[in-house]
Amino acid sequence: MNLPEILADLQLILEEYQSRLDHYSDQVFMLSPEIGCWSMAEVYSHVFGTCLMQQKAMEMCMQGQGMEGSAGLNEMGDKLFALGHFPPGKYEAPEALKSRVQNIHKEDAKALATKLLSRIKSVQSEDILNANEDQRMEHPRLGFLNASQWVHFMLIHTKHHLNQLDRIERKFSMC
Repeated sequence: MNLPEILADLQLILEEYQSRLDHYSDQVFMLSPEIGCWSMAEVYSHVFGTCLMQQKAMEMCMQGQGMEGSAGLNEMGDKLFALGHFPPGKYEAPEALKSRVQNIHKEDAKALATKLLSRIKSVQSEDILNANEDQRMEHPRLGFLNASQWVHFMLIHTKHHLNQLDRIERKFSMC
C-alpha cells in the first residue's frame, strides 16, 4: 500500500469513527460492556488522544525535529509493519498511555474527531515523502518511526480499535 492510499484509508477510518458517534446513545457510549473492558468512550479517548500524539510525531519528523541516526524499528515494529495489522489478541496499552484514557462524553469525542480529521486532511503525501527518512521519533513499543511510518501506524492502530468497537457493539447488540 502506498502513502496516498494509506492517507486516504486513514481518512475513511476516521470518518467511520465520526459517523458511528451518531448511532450511540450517551449512556451506552460511556458504559463498559464488562468488568475490565473499556467503554466505547474510553476507546475513542485512547484512539484520538494517541492519534493526535502520533500526528505530532509525524509532523516533527517532517520538520526535521526528530532524532537523526536513531536505530529505526525494533523487532516488534518490524513484525507489525510486515504484517500490516496487529496480530489477533488483546493488548495492553503502555502505562503512560493508559493513564490518559478517560470516559469522555460523545460531544468531546466528536470535537476530537473533527480536530484529528482536519489535521489528517491537511497532510500532503508529497510532504511526507519528501521528509528525511532518518528523522525519527520514538514509539514506546515499536522503536523509532519516521514520518511515513507514523502515518502507517495510525492506520494500523485505528483499524485495530475499530475492530474493538465492533466487539463492544456486539456485546450491546448494536450491530
